[in-house]
Amino acid sequence: MNATLDLMLSSPWSRRRRAARPAFATLAAFTTFAVLGASALLGCGAQPAPVAAPSLPAGDGPLKPDAPAPAADPDAWRPRGELLLPPEVSALPPLKLPTIARFTLANGLPVLVIPSARAPVVSMQLVVRAGKRNEPKARLGLAELTSNLLVKGTARRNAAALVKAIEAVAGTIAVDVSYEAAFASCSALARNLGTCASLLSEIVTVPTFPAKELEDMRAALVAGVRSRSKNPRQWANLHLQHLLWGDNHVRGWAETEGSLASITRDDVVTWHKTWFTPGNAMLVVAGDVELAQLRPQLERAFGLWRKSVTAPAPKYPAPALPPVRVRLVDQPGAALTQLRVGLRGISHDDPRFFESLVWNHALGASGAARLPRALRAAGAAVTAAESTFDRNADQGSIVISAAARSSEALAAVQLLLAETSKVAKEGLTVAEVAAAITAISGSYLTRFESAADLTSSLVGAELHGFGEQYLQNFGVRLAQVTPASAKEAAEQLLDLNRSVVVLVGDAKDLEPQLTKLGWRFEKVKITDALSPATEAPATDVPPAQVAAARKTIEAAIKAKGGEARLRAIKALHLAGGGQTVIDNTPMQVQIRRWFVLPDRLRVDVEIDPPGDDPPATIQIGVDGDTGWQRSPEGLQDIPADALSSVEFERWREPELVLLEARAASVPLAPLPEVSIDGKPHTVVRVSSPFGIDLILAFDKQTMLLRRMTYTIADETNVDEFSGYRDIGGIKVAHKRVSTAGGRTTTVELSKVEISPKIDLSIFKRP
Repeated sequence: MNATLDLMLSSPWSRRRRAARPAFATLAAFTTFAVLGASALLGCGAQPAPVAAPSLPAGDGPLKPDAPAPAADPDAWRPRGELLLPPEVSALPPLKLPTIARFTLANGLPVLVIPSARAPVVSMQLVVRAGKRNEPKARLGLAELTSNLLVKGTARRNAAALVKAIEAVAGTIAVDVSYEAAFASCSALARNLGTCASLLSEIVTVPTFPAKELEDMRAALVAGVRSRSKNPRQWANLHLQHLLWGDNHVRGWAETEGSLASITRDDVVTWHKTWFTPGNAMLVVAGDVELAQLRPQLERAFGLWRKSVTAPAPKYPAPALPPVRVRLVDQPGAALTQLRVGLRGISHDDPRFFESLVWNHALGASGAARLPRALRAAGAAVTAAESTFDRNADQGSIVISAAARSSEALAAVQLLLAETSKVAKEGLTVAEVAAAITAISGSYLTRFESAADLTSSLVGAELHGFGEQYLQNFGVRLAQVTPASAKEAAEQLLDLNRSVVVLVGDAKDLEPQLTKLGWRFEKVKITDALSPATEAPATDVPPAQVAAARKTIEAAIKAKGGEARLRAIKALHLAGGGQTVIDNTPMQVQIRRWFVLPDRLRVDVEIDPPGDDPPATIQIGVDGDTGWQRSPEGLQDIPADALSSVEFERWREPELVLLEARAASVPLAPLPEVSIDGKPHTVVRVSSPFGIDLILAFDKQTMLLRRMTYTIADETNVDEFSGYRDIGGIKVAHKRVSTAGGRTTTVELSKVEISPKIDLSIFKRP
């Protein structure tokens, strides 16, 4: 209960009062603690720094050739004749886009609108910033499973009814997931925008994840995993990423039958609840829309999507490269060998990004690029030689790939390495740079032909923090790449001393070639698991210890009053009084708190400062996605970011936290016993979905919660509970002591009501 003071005492009244009246200095100190506490809660620990957009300066003059084009080689595929030479790169003006409107819904969901009346259609795409990189290692496949299930049933419609609803307006609805985001989209005639918005909101905010649909979807994903043994191309890609990034980096992981089998419906619900929040999403609308009418429609459609705290995205530092950087994956009887060469690449905001687009295009992004031409000129029987690189917000991979007859596999690898090294050391010709810029620019312009194209392009830019300026100036920045700048980037990134090589083929043909070259290599079977660690628990806690921790939680639930009684709690009313001490200065406090699940909160606090100053009353009310606060300074709205702390407060509410900890998807771990007041206590660490660990200590004799400890923004909060009494069959602590940031508050409850009838008007703004 004391922790709610952190939420409510973020009032600007206290800060202004401190400057206006010295007599209120002690009271201001109390409220300052609350402001810091609420801010720390919203942070949920260290936050990743925002992605910096690349420099996109204005265009310059034509790119002038500074070296003659190379002489034609005997490659029959090489273009010849003046009419087939690439044109000079002229100054490219910024791309003209429709004016993009931006606003934020009341629940904190950012909206971007691209009005376009070229056709009477509308396209909507909702993007959640969570994808496969947000999966726990023991639950690989969870992001795809969750996203695919969004269209398999909601609180209002089953899968068939969803299909019927969208087909009735001749529209389409789809879901997808990538490495870094989940997507839900809808397209329809403009007059049916309301239907599109309603269905999109429905599948994102109230999916039911039906058990039967979950099992069907799981079976489909398992079938995909089993098909890998018949798909050496896919195995080569997976092994390359694993060799390049290792067991402890998300890029080195791949789902297995075991990881898919371990996913429960609780896991799906928790993953959805953790990442699908308005503040972690954005909505992009493009097409024939009227802004004045659109915003109210979206407020109605997405209004029930409540604000909540979003956990920080996981971070994975790049590990050291392995000592053996060649892996042979044995596929007996294979006539072709899949060849892969990999290096660690760049993030999308890297200043070398546009130069990398150019050297990559010239190296292996087309049939006329250097890699396929070099292999054809050598007479190698190679198929589909190409080069690619990841374009994500974090560092990705550079991949050079091909397939060759097993008897010629190592010769082909050597050719790939030699041509790559040549690009790194010698760079590109003026003609190659010009051709790459022309081809990439032309391809880029095709991304803006329809409302859906506009939406997807803007989403890609926004995900990485660039905005529409990136889209407008893409061609301008690309045209500024020169042979010198492309060479500098290639030389830095294509360092083959830091490369890894994977071959998937028949070992009896490949081993002699590797041995002859003197290459050190490791050998695995194509049927071997990519990474045994994938099957490990989500934490490094042994299964027996996890079971012991769950047993403790079950015992605590039973001691508290039992699962049935706890799940029946719909509301709480607590009242009490006590004292808070800040910097050795005591103040008397009286607190009343009303809480209606899941998102209504009202707290009234009366503070009696020392000296002659009269008591001051501060009130806070939260009603869904709106909130207010009243103090001696008057009535004000609560900032939207402060409201997000309500969800964490509810999650760790002492009367509810045990059921939250009981969920199968919540990682638990036993910790060493502690002594509190001379009595032994069993301790369990509970990893909340908000990125904050709770340390719960239970009296070994009664199994009642005695202490809760958690740390936010380097400040440790300790809540202690004692004086338990039976209220309607539930044990409730009537004495609560909270310590944090140099402040200690002690409250004795005088009134406790469980699931009382509460007038909902008390949560409304006065």
